[in-house]
Amino acid sequence: MVSLLPARCSRRFLSRRSRRRAGWCAPIAAPARPTQTERARSNSSRWAPAFTPRTQTGNYTLKGTFTLVKPSGHTNYYGLVFGGSDLDGAKQAYTYFLVAQDGTWLVKHRNGDAATDVLAKTPNAAVKKPGADGKSTNALEVRVGADKIDYVVNGTVVGSSPKTAAKTDGIYGIRVNHLLEVHIDGLSAGK
Repeated sequence: MVSLLPARCSRRFLSRRSRRRAGWCAPIAAPARPTQTERARSNSSRWAPAFTPRTQTGNYTLKGTFTLVKPSGHTNYYGLVFGGSDLDGAKQAYTYFLVAQDGTWLVKHRNGDAATDVLAKTPNAAVKKPGADGKSTNALEVRVGADKIDYVVNGTVVGSSPKTAAKTDGIYGIRVNHLLEVHIDGLSAGK
């Protein structure tokens, strides 16, 4: 089950025990400007809504720039979530487009406890791997059109799926798997 943390949450407000249980704490409060940089630090596979949960419908582009500051000792993913609904219930549903430190990307749909591939894990040169300093920056986009969805990394379309393959109307946000430190900038969705 996805637990949503209250606006203006910060790690200092959570006890050590609740931090482990919640797995992450993203200081995501409703900002004056939607281009404000958010920082997500994660210890488990959870996702954080974009500010106060925001929704998008129809044809739109969702984008954000993700800077991996500290990779983990094994492959973990981070990226965009869209088409979310019932996130605090057993019937939670959302689609996610993620990249990993090993240069791969994937698209999955979660429905309750089940996660199914929309587009399977695939390597692509457009996904930047961490450099000698352990950092990498990847600009991700989900372009929802009338009939298809394009998945874009650093300006390169790495994959496409029919619009019918994923629910696109709903809450959007970010997902950062465990043991990663990632900065997110410019998270936005628009027509």
